[in-house]
Amino acid sequence: MPPPYFKLKHVPLRSREAEEQLPLPLFMEPQEAALQNTRRVRPKPTSEDSSESRGLALSVLSLAGSLAILAHNGSLGQASAMLTVIGVHELGHLFAAQWLGIPVNWPVFLGPFGAFINLRRPFANPVEEAWVGVAGPVAGVLATVAIHYAANRCDSTVLMKAALFGYLVHLFNLIPAGILDGARIAALLGRWLWVPGCVALLWYVYKFADLGWKNCLLIPMLLLPAFYRAWQVLSGKDKTLPAPHVPYKAVHYCCVLFVSIAVLLTCAVGLWRAGESLSERESAEVTRSHTQTSEEPGHILLP
Repeated sequence: MPPPYFKLKHVPLRSREAEEQLPLPLFMEPQEAALQNTRRVRPKPTSEDSSESRGLALSVLSLAGSLAILAHNGSLGQASAMLTVIGVHELGHLFAAQWLGIPVNWPVFLGPFGAFINLRRPFANPVEEAWVGVAGPVAGVLATVAIHYAANRCDSTVLMKAALFGYLVHLFNLIPAGILDGARIAALLGRWLWVPGCVALLWYVYKFADLGWKNCLLIPMLLLPAFYRAWQVLSGKDKTLPAPHVPYKAVHYCCVLFVSIAVLLTCAVGLWRAGESLSERESAEVTRSHTQTSEEPGHILLP
């Protein structure tokens, strides 16, 4: 569908402009004669166009701010690669929602907290929720694999760390709990997965998260929705949730399950390979620095 500014309409010409037109052919149809003395103009922008422009501007500004924050804490190249993974992930959600006919806003980036997109209407059924949920990890993992390949080709430690970050983030995001994408996928595969997902998320937070100011804000945002979804399952409230009839639901179930397993295995294998590559490069750098120090004058090598 072309952009709104290509939707042109016909308006009558003024009398002077009509007089300057060429004479009409002899056998012209009346409708064609009416369109002969018309001109094409651009329609006035609507409120939807202005809101979309504001959303795009907010997305660009939040992306620039997130890049500045992440580059301040690390290198610019690593920050750019990390935001590329997050941005492609959110664009996967965006394009999937638009493909399903769900109006959605542009993604808003939150620096170290990731990003989010705002749906303008709720999901009509679990199939829509699952496909929108799995589209983000698919796009993000493909971007991570591309960064991993570039890191091996360019022998770049910065890109390898960004690839390691992408695999870790998507493995964590596939936990079926709270506001994570795994919970949206579990809406189709089985809402009972919200209970073990809540336990897994609680274990992860207890095991790996520190109590810095970032996590003090992020942990409640993750745990409270996870507890609520698990309570819905344990109390039987999930049976009262709407479950409309969807054609070919079994086909969607199998496809979403296959794609989810493929993404999970790709993340696991990529995380293992990226971790090994980083360990080898760090050991090689330590050996190289030790060799350079030993070759300096004044240092004696002892047997």
